Amino acid sequence: MNNRAFTLTEILIALAVLGILAALITPHFTGSVEQGRASGAVGILNAVWQGEETWRDDNGVYRGWPATTFPVDTIGAPCDDIGEWNALGMNANPNDSGNSFFDYCVYFDQNQPDQFLAVAERRDVPPGTGFVNQTICLNQDGVWSGKHPLRQQNANNGICGTPPDFPGPCCTAV
Repeated sequence: MNNRAFTLTEILIALAVLGILAALITPHFTGSVEQGRASGAVGILNAVWQGEETWRDDNGVYRGWPATTFPVDTIGAPCDDIGEWNALGMNANPNDSGNSFFDYCVYFDQNQPDQFLAVAERRDVPPGTGFVNQTICLNQDGVWSGKHPLRQQNANNGICGTPPDFPGPCCTAV
């Protein structure tokens, strides 16, 4: 009877090969996961844009959110009012979702009611992802901007353009 078993060297070589394969696959998988999360944020921003367009069609101006005026520095409590989200035709506040990877808000300029900026800012969930505080933004013209590397393709690469010019979390003034 032949009792052939794996040697310690063969087992170590097999583990090394598996480790190398895992190291090659993990970054690709992580990028795909973040792409899915960013796509979810883009979907919510598209819903906001459609809600703002409907509001403007009915009322002649975009929906003004209290205490969310320019310049945009941070996303905060005014963006958690369910009444504001309902006014845009959204059934829920996207910030209340227990698995949300982004914080959402809509900003406007009281002096220019024909403009708004919808912002998704990446939360640190799960911690240490490397994407925290990066943004995906959509303005009233359907132009994407933001500092998140997986934002929409027609984005302005994080540089503020004119018009419109929305410095803050979505772009850097030059």
